Amino acid sequence: LGCMAEESDVWIEVLQMHRAMINRKPESTSGIGTKSISSKKASTKKAVVAPVASTKEEMERLTRTKVYLGVYSKLDESNDALLSPVSLRDAVCRLMAVEELESFSCVSTDILRDCHALLLHQVKRLGEIGIVVQKKKGAKANDIGRVWRRALSFVSPLVENYLKVVLSEGADFVSLHKSLRSLAEECCELVVASCWMCESIDVDFNNEVSTLLHLVNSCLSTCKQARAIDGKRRLEEMKRDESVVSSKDSVSSADRKDSLLFQCTLAASKCRADIECALSEHATDQEKLIDALTASARRATAATSTLMKVGSELRSSALGLSSASSKFGCSYLQFLSAWAGLCLSPWLFCTLGQARTILNSARESISSGRRNWGRHPPSLVESILLDLGEADLEGGLLGGFRSASEKLYRKVLIAVEEITNEYIGGMLRVHCLLGLARLAIASEPSDGSSAEELARDALESLESLGPSCADERSASLCVYPWRSQVLNGLVHSYHVCASRQLVAEACVRSSRPDDALEFLTEAVKDFPGNFEAALALASFNLRTVLDGTSENDNSTRTLLLKSAKMGKTKADPFALLGIWYERKGDSARARGCYQKALILNPSHPVAGRGLSRL
Repeated sequence: LGCMAEESDVWIEVLQMHRAMINRKPESTSGIGTKSISSKKASTKKAVVAPVASTKEEMERLTRTKVYLGVYSKLDESNDALLSPVSLRDAVCRLMAVEELESFSCVSTDILRDCHALLLHQVKRLGEIGIVVQKKKGAKANDIGRVWRRALSFVSPLVENYLKVVLSEGADFVSLHKSLRSLAEECCELVVASCWMCESIDVDFNNEVSTLLHLVNSCLSTCKQARAIDGKRRLEEMKRDESVVSSKDSVSSADRKDSLLFQCTLAASKCRADIECALSEHATDQEKLIDALTASARRATAATSTLMKVGSELRSSALGLSSASSKFGCSYLQFLSAWAGLCLSPWLFCTLGQARTILNSARESISSGRRNWGRHPPSLVESILLDLGEADLEGGLLGGFRSASEKLYRKVLIAVEEITNEYIGGMLRVHCLLGLARLAIASEPSDGSSAEELARDALESLESLGPSCADERSASLCVYPWRSQVLNGLVHSYHVCASRQLVAEACVRSSRPDDALEFLTEAVKDFPGNFEAALALASFNLRTVLDGTSENDNSTRTLLLKSAKMGKTKADPFALLGIWYERKGDSARARGCYQKALILNPSHPVAGRGLSRL
């Protein structure tokens, strides 16, 4: 009743404001009841006009902001219930605990639909209060976290005890009950948004909702199927009515806004769920974990293009893709997954243009989140990760600006000095050193000595930064579920392996093959699931076999086959296998390997020349 009385007060004030605006005479009209202003006074004094709402939507937004700030100002530790009463929520949740009910269809009544509508209003109100408090000038991080925690405590029982049971009825059932679907989507949006809003201010917040995020992703998947079923049903109805209005034109601005928010919620939830699933299912198997993270990077890269296409279709005057994405952080999450530069080779599935687009969207997500939703300013680590992602793409992808990459690495080296956590700062510093070492090797002429010095410096730092130095509060990635002891170990192993590879490359360039072999062998031992390390050792052994300094034919073939298995989408291992088989006189297998390499990379020079020889 309290919420309904508040809603009544809001709309009474909105209608009064709207009626006053209609009855107000234009200020420029001179006549009875108006005072003329002398031209001298008007010219010497500029009038400051406060922004005035001109539509009902703007009036409602201003009124709700005032009302919700009033609610927030009355809060203290003893009266959190002012934010939202829980009686109705608890009653609906208890309904699912009645053993006599075989399914939700037994209680699908008008009364329950009204309950859904009331709960939907409460959930929306909590989300709006969180945004209003965030946008309040001088709002403290503790106050913001407290409001979002309260919102989460209201929604959690609905997701765990009610929606979980109800949505098990299937997408067909959910599509027939729009009030239920709307409630489910709003609850999921609140959970995902609260995680993003508290990301940079409350380390423990997301750790506490890990199980809830899994349920949220399941709910969103069911709702997506229900939306598809509902869309097909509407399309069939339009065909029967022989409507000449296209389906795109028939969608209202409010529906487009709702659909866009849902798509962004789903994208953010999938990114979190992908990493969480990989870490939970393959915590003890490094190779499978790497495969799962690689698959996640591939999906995230594809998802960015899909989201941009959907955003252009659903864009409206009420909401654009950039603003919708920044509410849930999906662009930033997709950037972290697609880049994956702290545990895998960076930008595995991106061209330079794709990577730049993903990075720009992530930066816009951060700035737009602050501007449109009042999100707390990004943490230092969030900003550093964006700079590292840009440095990796400019320095590592074909066509990038290496000078810009070097400047970014050196900028981050200065910034990490401000990080108080030794493990985070140390790992980010190591990543910069390795990036600079790669640039030194790729420079013309190659600076092998400088690269070796940088790589050895990184290796020495890693020896003092073992995975045991990190805990869940000091993860080297700042977004849950990237806070993980398992992932910390993977990040450390990857950088140790990369350091040894770069030292080995420098040794090869300075004509020290024995030292190079030693470092490459250790690199493979440090990180058995790393494709680059396996390929580097295999190509080194093949080189020694071809120049006659080694006779390890069988071990070379084994390493090449292993690297080909690990990098099924890479052309290099197949091209090198073709050379090995060609040298052994097996023309059929050599031809097959060259052809496979050319399928993966039609312009691969080694495979092309090899196939022309055969």
